[in-house]
Amino acid sequence: MALEVRFGTVRPVAFREFDESYKYTDLTVEAKIAGTVSVLDYDKERYKDDGEAAAAVRSNATDLMQKSLDAMPAGRSIVRSDKSAVADQFAVELSKMGITAKVEIRLFSVIPESEVKLRKMWEIETIAGKTIGRPYGIIPGEDEDREPGTFRVNYEPSDVHFGFSSDRKYYAPEDDVEVVYRGIPGDTSCFFFANAEGYKVKYVDSYTARITFVMPDHDADVLVTMKKQGFGHDE
Repeated sequence: MALEVRFGTVRPVAFREFDESYKYTDLTVEAKIAGTVSVLDYDKERYKDDGEAAAAVRSNATDLMQKSLDAMPAGRSIVRSDKSAVADQFAVELSKMGITAKVEIRLFSVIPESEVKLRKMWEIETIAGKTIGRPYGIIPGEDEDREPGTFRVNYEPSDVHFGFSSDRKYYAPEDDVEVVYRGIPGDTSCFFFANAEGYKVKYVDSYTARITFVMPDHDADVLVTMKKQGFGHDE
């Protein structure tokens, strides 16, 4: 009979969340994870009895889960998956410790702060559409002046605005970026988004907003969505 060991991460573990259905879902997300390990066999020279093998699973669960998440392929959603790939990788990590096991994940709870970020990204996708289209002002061959190791800031105009602008077109990873949106209509509420970690929006006045972020290691897209306001409510 297999040795059943319940495990749980003692702290939230972080991972990159992608979703092929949502262009802008590329975030660092944290979750608390728990499950069951069915130990089929273990190295008798490393573990003298079932108790030591079970203790090794529990005490290393957080680090093993982090390694398992780090090994997941990019471009696929972990949050929306059935978690079987994560469980299988956890079993692989256990095998490196001399423990042969079958793993089942029973709890995968995204922490509240990460859930807010995810819902915001899903909402902006619904509003803005699945693609941003051809970047504003970019024409074929224009990237010929891009220096190696730099990435572009893309933005596309909305129907009503006086302009998006940034200090320059290309940035290296970790560079500070500031993009300015000028000409916010007085009867409109705006929501700005950038697919870069930690982006911030500051309103200089009622007509101008500054979007700042640290350049990621990929092209950055900046979006704005607008809603016309009615009398005391959004239309």
